[in-house]
Amino acid sequence: MTDIELIDNSEFVTAKSSISFLCFFLNEKGIVVVGGRLQNSQLSFNSKDPVIIPGKHKLSELIVKQFQVTHLHAGRSLLANILKQNYWIVEGKTLIRKIVNDCIVRHRFKAAFSNQLMENLSQQMVTLKD
Repeated sequence: MTDIELIDNSEFVTAKSSISFLCFFLNEKGIVVVGGRLQNSQLSFNSKDPVIIPGKHKLSELIVKQFQVTHLHAGRSLLANILKQNYWIVEGKTLIRKIVNDCIVRHRFKAAFSNQLMENLSQQMVTLKD
């Protein structure tokens, strides 16, 4: 059985599960979310209880790519913090690292400028005229 089927049947997930250490539950829409200690805060529901998404799923890859592009090809830490506001991606650090490293635009921004060696100045340019 998958983790979602176990949660749906009100059973415990296995200790080997990647979400076994989280305080998770099914919300009213049947989506698995992470519970936390922020229930009394003024944050939105999505921020209080982010949706759990498997890191090796195509959906999570598309979500991370979309957030990376809409936030101007953000780096790893900024992208991780933005995503944590709405999603809990299992093994998200690995996925974020892969997507940021594969970003062509980001590599172009980080490209090193070429340093050209300048030729010596001519004698006329460096001598003083009387």
